[in-house]
Amino acid sequence: MMKSLLLALAAVPLCVFASDQTPKCDAEGGQACFEAAIEYHRAQAYDKALLCAEKSCMEGHGGGCFYLGFARQQKGEHAQSNPFYEKACSAGYAAGCLSLGNNYRLGLGAEVSEEKSRAYYQRACDLGEELGCSHLKPHAGSMH
Repeated sequence: MMKSLLLALAAVPLCVFASDQTPKCDAEGGQACFEAAIEYHRAQAYDKALLCAEKSCMEGHGGGCFYLGFARQQKGEHAQSNPFYEKACSAGYAAGCLSLGNNYRLGLGAEVSEEKSRAYYQRACDLGEELGCSHLKPHAGSMH
């Protein structure tokens, strides 16, 4: 799941994104806004992507919150990314839980905490994120 989202975010479109997704986001909210954010990101229209993700997150969609955290983390703003990952995780979006687990394991924007890291990896695993499960295995990552 995390890999597919990151691949979707990093994918370079073969042609310029032609249709404006904002009306669909405004009309349908949540999931539609998250999908619009991804499309705008692919088209390198990052300001529009952030606006759609903000609306999605405000409406409780974990994907929008994850995108906002991801955008901040890409800028090196780790402490600012974690509250968005927390919202994503709380909304049941596994990639948010996984990202929090990583950030607590590595001390990115938070103090290193094996206990919190394991808890977020467990939540990600419970939500179906295989990478979260793999971090729970003995000797995975730096958690041994």
